[in-house]
Amino acid sequence: MFYLQADCQNCDVNIFYTTMLPIERCKEILGERAAHLSDAQVVSIRDSLYSIVNLIFDNLQKKEIKKDEKNEYAITQNGI
Repeated sequence: MFYLQADCQNCDVNIFYTTMLPIERCKEILGERAAHLSDAQVVSIRDSLYSIVNLIFDNLQKKEIKKDEKNEYAITQNGI
């Protein structure tokens, strides 16, 4: 497991990055809902959730970069 803390102004983002959960653990999390799912379906659900998390994280990073660029532009324009 890896731990990442974003290093940006006004940013308090802490993210745990781990290898993908094993199918067995995913089935435990899904509980009774996993009873009718094949392993391939569980993997598809798991992969979809990881993709969503990656999109959210990428979006957050882009917003922080834009915020930092805006702050740098304001500083430059004000002659500070």
